[in-house]
Amino acid sequence: MRSNGILCPISSLPGKYGIGDLGYSSYEFIKLLKEANIKYWQILPLNPIDSCNSPYASSCDSAIDTIYISLELLKEEGLITRFKKVDFPTDKVDFNLVREYKEYYLKKAYLNQKDTGSADFLKFINENSWLEKYALFKILLKKNKGKVLYEWNKKDKEAFYHKGDLINKYQAKIEYIYWVQYKLFQQLDGLKRVLKENDIFLIGDLPFYVGLNSSDYFGHLDEFLINDDISPKKVGGVPPDYFSPNGQRWGNPCYDVEYMKDTNYAFFINRIKKALNKYDILRLDHFRAFDTYFEIPSESKDATVGEWKQGLGHPFFEKLKEEGITERLIVEDLGDVFPSVYKLRDDFNLPGMNILQFTILDNYFEVKENQIVYTGSHDNETIVGFYKNLKKEDRELINIKFKYNHIKMNQKINYKFISLAFSYPSKLVIIPIQDYLGQGNESRINKPGTIKDNWSYRLASFKEFKKIIPQIKKLIKEYNR
Repeated sequence: MRSNGILCPISSLPGKYGIGDLGYSSYEFIKLLKEANIKYWQILPLNPIDSCNSPYASSCDSAIDTIYISLELLKEEGLITRFKKVDFPTDKVDFNLVREYKEYYLKKAYLNQKDTGSADFLKFINENSWLEKYALFKILLKKNKGKVLYEWNKKDKEAFYHKGDLINKYQAKIEYIYWVQYKLFQQLDGLKRVLKENDIFLIGDLPFYVGLNSSDYFGHLDEFLINDDISPKKVGGVPPDYFSPNGQRWGNPCYDVEYMKDTNYAFFINRIKKALNKYDILRLDHFRAFDTYFEIPSESKDATVGEWKQGLGHPFFEKLKEEGITERLIVEDLGDVFPSVYKLRDDFNLPGMNILQFTILDNYFEVKENQIVYTGSHDNETIVGFYKNLKKEDRELINIKFKYNHIKMNQKINYKFISLAFSYPSKLVIIPIQDYLGQGNESRINKPGTIKDNWSYRLASFKEFKKIIPQIKKLIKEYNR
């Protein structure tokens, strides 16, 4: 029997405090998914977002962003008593307002907590060795006004790598950062219990690269190609193509692949293991880079200069297979990739992605059972926006494909696409929540290559989603006969 899921960032859920969180907004959503017979919930990375609100260039991919803390759960613990009223936008996330508001109450809660003297808190610190580097980095990053570490004042830069004095100097601030992460992971564990009780699996996401201005990079310099001033020699991106004549220069530091081989890929395997402690299943973003990645000189302003390099490849995935990790992976195998990328995917039986917006007009695309079918991803238009923006002749071709696949033509356009996705012989179908709701491009999550108005999509309430649950149940039942 095929299964199904939904794509919806936690930040996009409705809630009292301007954003979805790890508490009751997620609990209610899980109950609605249970009612709709939806078995998988795919979210975006929970790590701290960057200055453009993107979760794909984080300051630490092991940490959880404080924006996801549930103030209501802290109140139930008696750590907060009352909240001042703030008029948060209901149709989008104002990240700065949310962060300021939650940080205010987190500091109040910290003053009332008794966790930091407990064995459980000490165990959390001991089991999460990344915490110390993250806390020190976060404190000094703020002190240096967000500059990249190699631009910090000399004293702070040296102090980050000779941390003894810093730990004593900033003991209270460090403990606060530890405690906030402790509460966030406690709340994530609570969310996972609710998911398990409702027989729903959580799919998370791991970016291939770490952020440039991150404790992942500056705390593990041996893993990267670096200059004498600890800036990266090479950065990631993709070369020029039809859509981007200058290519895309992402700026993430490139790994030292040979060093990683010599250390049995410990750094990257630990990244994956830590992510799998958060999620049931993990999507590996930019999978093609495990096979071949595009390396750009850091001094280059765009991606017109660069070369393809061999990635971690088969030996890396052999290690993952030995540890039983490959069974819990999905890979983002999209874009113009080399045949060797597909070979790497198939040699380890890794489920790839079929995005209908990319494949519906491609008569040569091969639909497979070991494949996850999506109408779109977080980087795509909504399916309604996609169809609306097509040329007339392309819309006609798609309508012919609907008829050929026996799709009911009296449905709304979003449900024609959803029905087509369910008709494919693939083991899992995942539909973005905007496509279930039939929303247009005003509800798009991200537009790659732009920095404005991204990531802030949010449901005002669950009212409209509740209305379509009977339709979702009927569709799932029909295609699981």
